[in-house]
Amino acid sequence: MAQRFGNWNSRNTHFISTHLKHTHYQIWTQLENFSSYRPPTAVKTNPMTHSISPIKTLLIEETMQAVHEMRALLSKASESFKCELLHANRLELGLAYLEEMRFDAVLLSVALCGANNGQALTKIRTAAPAVPILILSGPDDEETAVQLTRQGAQGYLRYDQLSANTLYTLLTLAGKQSQLHAKLEKAINTAKAHQTSCRHILERNVDGLVIVDNDGVILMANALAERLLARTQLDLIGGSFDFSPIKSDTAELDVKRANGETAVIEMRQTKIRWEGQNAHMVSLRDVTAHYRAKNDLAQKAAQLETRNAELDTFAQTTAHQIQGLLSQMIGYTSYLDMHYRPNLDDTGQGVVRHVLRSGHKMSNVLSELFLLATVDKNDIPLVALDMERIVAEAQKRIAFETEERDGTIIKPGVWPVVTGYGSWIEEAWVNYISNALKYGGEPPQITLGWEAVADKYIRFWVKDNGPGIAPEDQKRLFKAHTRLRQIRATGEGLGLSIVHRIIKKCGGEVGVDSAPGAGSVFWFTLPRAENSPT
Repeated sequence: MAQRFGNWNSRNTHFISTHLKHTHYQIWTQLENFSSYRPPTAVKTNPMTHSISPIKTLLIEETMQAVHEMRALLSKASESFKCELLHANRLELGLAYLEEMRFDAVLLSVALCGANNGQALTKIRTAAPAVPILILSGPDDEETAVQLTRQGAQGYLRYDQLSANTLYTLLTLAGKQSQLHAKLEKAINTAKAHQTSCRHILERNVDGLVIVDNDGVILMANALAERLLARTQLDLIGGSFDFSPIKSDTAELDVKRANGETAVIEMRQTKIRWEGQNAHMVSLRDVTAHYRAKNDLAQKAAQLETRNAELDTFAQTTAHQIQGLLSQMIGYTSYLDMHYRPNLDDTGQGVVRHVLRSGHKMSNVLSELFLLATVDKNDIPLVALDMERIVAEAQKRIAFETEERDGTIIKPGVWPVVTGYGSWIEEAWVNYISNALKYGGEPPQITLGWEAVADKYIRFWVKDNGPGIAPEDQKRLFKAHTRLRQIRATGEGLGLSIVHRIIKKCGGEVGVDSAPGAGSVFWFTLPRAENSPT
């Protein structure tokens, strides 16, 4: 038996070493394809001196002398080389070991393969598919060893050409290959677990989800996507996704339901990695109810706009008619007061004055209604204003109230030119002066004026001699339905809020400066007209 071992043929060494290194490279390549695994940086080492973990090797050999000589060769290989060699003298025993234990390499004697060599190799590969198998042969059965190599063994060794260094080199490569297979299997299991977890999350997602590759082929679809698209997974997976999710990040599509109704589905897509390839995850959400509500709201808004326009037209027509009748009533009552007052007793004169007062008040209320109908319109012409004429018109409207309260109004001799909307600014003056008459002193002494302020604005003001306004009440003056409560007076509470709205629309501001016992100054600002001398 000693003659069975001799110098290892260099051709065979090159063949087996190259084959194992090629397998080694293939495993690294497979590992690198897993995104969850990054191989360590390769370090070139001398296989004769590099220390590795013990290589667990199963030797299936019936001849004990061959086993002893194999152990002797392994002991001479290298001080740093560690090999745990387990011997099985029968194929069945070797298969039992492979079922129970993990090995890095298998050394199989060709003599134990029997007549059906391929079947024996298949049994070993079935028991340990990731373990490298090296065939041990003599010169007479080398052809059989070559056939086994072609059928899946990693290589073969001739006893008569085997040396310690060659055995060490091949077992070291086999050990590394086995370790790489173990890492690969672990990476595969991790990837599968991750994939299973991802699928579980996708299946339980509140949105419908579809995974599509770059060619538009559906790779995965959850249960909700089936319902939203009205198609089964059997129809979806492997089919073409014909809704073009790659062209836009967000899109909408109409899906015909089984009951004949059309559903609106919102689509969003994002790029992902799926099972090692670039893909797109498309999320689907049923927005049919949202679209119905949106359309209903738009329809109701259109109906409301039409109704408001009709009411606006009706209100203006009615207000014009009432204004005409009211003007006649005020005119006839003024004629009666002017020409027949001496013929009326005190009660009759009081009734006439009351009718005139109510008529003028109603006239101002109607003016406010006209203003409310136009204040929210955007297209208003802002032009240069003749403020002297506007103030004079405002005084005419409150002449009866001024006379009745015995009020005095002092005006400046010159007015600046500003921009605004004439009828609105007239209403602002009417409200300010009317409030000064109502809430001023006894009798009211009112001063109108103006002053230039920063940023090319003019501030107009109305000063009264009333009791003044507390700071906590000043903050609420320009809100709707707020009245000056310090004294007894009547009013609708809309005047100052209207002033605030119309001055804002003209590009100005409103405000009040007051203190209890010191009177009040109500003011508003307007932009100064271009090329104005003031």
